[in-house]
Amino acid sequence: MKTIRLSAIQWYLPLVLAVGCGSVARVTVMPAFDPAKHSRVVVLAGGAPLVATWRPGPPISSGADEVAANYFATAMLATGRFRVVERTRLDRLLAEHDLTQSDVVARGEFKKAGRILGVGAIIIVRIDEIMGVMTTTLGNPLSRVSFGCHCVDVETGEYVWSIAAADKSYWSSDSIGLCKDLIDTAVGKLVSELPEAKRTHRRGLR
Repeated sequence: MKTIRLSAIQWYLPLVLAVGCGSVARVTVMPAFDPAKHSRVVVLAGGAPLVATWRPGPPISSGADEVAANYFATAMLATGRFRVVERTRLDRLLAEHDLTQSDVVARGEFKKAGRILGVGAIIIVRIDEIMGVMTTTLGNPLSRVSFGCHCVDVETGEYVWSIAAADKSYWSSDSIGLCKDLIDTAVGKLVSELPEAKRTHRRGLR
């Protein structure tokens, strides 16, 4: 099976984008994207975040990826363009075949997972940074989020689209809320750039 790994530049791109101001969502759609084949999907968490801090208080746990994956699945389903496997069933279905989400991502078990879950593509969401600060040196709150995700064809292992997104707020320390808003924005942009499936029209007999 062909396994594709993200380069350091691809993983760190969302973090670089976070240096700028405001919401940034960069969508790349590959020629291999097939609306008919890649509309049935499952969303997986990509792993521990690169940077996750919350001040005051302890660091945000690596569960931020799971939260982001849940938000992403909900946003994809809401578009009406995708059929999304329920994440509440995901772990149970994989466990029946001695697999976990991390196994699929780390070992590139895309074809096996696709067969188990009945999907044509797997979406992997990774939080690269999530930060909330109650008070900065300037006296105002700050939250910052960046994430990357890519959609993989389960048969070929090729990327069919990818997103790099980042946002920051100088008015709130609610980084989780900012993450949800950013995902909604990114998914909206994705849908606007994806080609739709061609419709076939049948002429009636005269």
